[in-house]
Amino acid sequence: MPRRRMRRAQGSVEEVIKGKKYRLRYWATEDERGYMRHSKTVRGTRKQAEARLAAILAEHTEDGPAPTVGVLWERYARPDFDHQLELGDLSVQTREQYESAWRCHVEPRWADVACDAVDPLEIQQWVDEKTLSQAKQALSLLRKVMRFAVLYRHVMVNPCDARIKLPSQKTVTRRDGDIWQLDGLRQLWAVAWGQWWEPAFLLAAFGGCRVGESLGPLASEVERRGDVTLVWVTHQVNTRGSYIDRLKNEWSRRAVIVPGPMGERLWELAQDGRHFLTDDGLGSYVRQRTLQNAFREAAGAVELPVHPFKNLRKDWETWAHWTLRLPSDVSERLMGHIPSGSRVTATHYDKPMWYDMADIVSQAYQEHPFADAWTQQRAPAEGARALVTV
Repeated sequence: MPRRRMRRAQGSVEEVIKGKKYRLRYWATEDERGYMRHSKTVRGTRKQAEARLAAILAEHTEDGPAPTVGVLWERYARPDFDHQLELGDLSVQTREQYESAWRCHVEPRWADVACDAVDPLEIQQWVDEKTLSQAKQALSLLRKVMRFAVLYRHVMVNPCDARIKLPSQKTVTRRDGDIWQLDGLRQLWAVAWGQWWEPAFLLAAFGGCRVGESLGPLASEVERRGDVTLVWVTHQVNTRGSYIDRLKNEWSRRAVIVPGPMGERLWELAQDGRHFLTDDGLGSYVRQRTLQNAFREAAGAVELPVHPFKNLRKDWETWAHWTLRLPSDVSERLMGHIPSGSRVTATHYDKPMWYDMADIVSQAYQEHPFADAWTQQRAPAEGARALVTV
């Protein structure tokens, strides 16, 4: 008759004679030989055998050496992150950030340290050697890994929960958060006119799209309503260069609404037979880095301020707020943000139609037609729509 085995974290119950005799196997220190695997045979029911194993394990819970932080990462933390990724509870980018933080910061210092030897004072010394952003990322990951040490009772308290003081804000390199304002956007559009990246520029500067979102829309996802253009955001090109339907959050799946001559231009571009609104000249999508490099070079060539492409989204929020005077609950939804106020109301009750918001944007632009007097360069440079080069 086949033997059935009931496994525990540190031991197992194997049936020898059905309902009468069982073999217990477990790890413990019972004599001078030290920590090793043991075996006992007991008689009785399976329930009695399991109770006997539980008593033995409870007696020897502290016999074995605690696993290292590296073992916790490989055995528990990494598989848990992968599982969250499969369920959609973790983004690909966040999963990659965990892997990078482990490789660059946590592994070199803690991988070979037993989890019960991780000391708050040593964590503080380790954190002191990093910039603020590095420390936040590394400490957060170590805390997540050490939670498994607490869960499996290798330690009673997570040492990362101590009052670890983070490095000074002075260690942070200031990121470029400047914007161009409307006159700068006018000049940038003149530079972008006829270039392959013009649609992405219009979506970011006048539609509020994130970088990856500005590269995702198809020409078929562009719709004209009255004097505004709606572009449906359903996909993006992520930082790894993949075309995916997973956006940053549930609010990111939306319509961006582009008014004035900018919206007319997007509609015009969508009618020329292309597949992707921003394509590479061969009917495929473009990577984020390719877009960012082209934008930076073009802005620098005409001596305009060179800021990151993602700052165009900040420009959009600024003029939508202060020039168009859009209500905050409208502008927040158009940016793909969770509306301010009650999340319960926004999630379950307040369900505005995108066409209603298009009418609001249209009315706001009619009252503040800031771009009607803009004239664009309508003679693109030779080869401007040619194949994109990386």
